[in-house]
Amino acid sequence: MGVAYPLVSRIARDNAAALGDQNDPYGGMGRNGAQHTPELDRTEQLLRKVTPPHKYTFTHSKVFNLQADATITDHGDVANPAAAQALRDVLRVH
Repeated sequence: MGVAYPLVSRIARDNAAALGDQNDPYGGMGRNGAQHTPELDRTEQLLRKVTPPHKYTFTHSKVFNLQADATITDHGDVANPAAAQALRDVLRVH
């Protein structure tokens, strides 16, 4: 995701900025999170492990990025308790 996605995007005649970082217009959302939207809350939070319990401070009508490199192991890590806890807190905000 960090290099392959933006590299393939450029092969399709895209510009040649740095590969995959947050300033790359062709970087992936899984690596860089949501960007360039007025609803974005730029306070990046870490995805916390379930123990000890942590409550996120999400608010209505905002987009939040969670830095999960230390917690989520790969795209198949869908049963991760930390991700489930974050999702639960998002659903409480509506």
